[in-house]
Amino acid sequence: MKELLDYRRRMLARFASIPGELERVVGWFAPEELNLYRESLGGSPYELLAQLYETERKTFAAQLEALVVPQRRLQDSGGIRGGSPVHDILEKYRALRVQELEWIQEMPVDVWNRSSRHPAWGRRTLQWWVESSLAHAEACLKQLKAALDNLDSREGANRNV
Repeated sequence: MKELLDYRRRMLARFASIPGELERVVGWFAPEELNLYRESLGGSPYELLAQLYETERKTFAAQLEALVVPQRRLQDSGGIRGGSPVHDILEKYRALRVQELEWIQEMPVDVWNRSSRHPAWGRRTLQWWVESSLAHAEACLKQLKAALDNLDSREGANRNV
């Protein structure tokens, strides 16, 4: 049991670190680079960030809330409107992540085993939902870093991301 609790503690620490890392990586893009299409991203860095937030809001946060605090409903801060500043997307993402962490850190240990239905994969535990949210965010970070590396290799720059 100690190993499982240690794993969850490390996972939540990483979960909490994602918004700050996103801000740092996004800060390395020049403003005009954020809206340029990148084949490796299937869109622009801006679109990737908006998609990350929307997926977190509509899928992961909704599932976490239903499992941890089923009697409450998330005060939805709304989706991303076209043209919203990147700072607004990052701030909404950070606020949502803070809320998710509050739910998880306040819950009893047995709640980790609660499950809800994923449309394609069936019943999944809270731990799976947190792991999947983290994996999705890390994949987006990896794509953003690769896009920066690609820009740097073309321009001969090195942003040390």
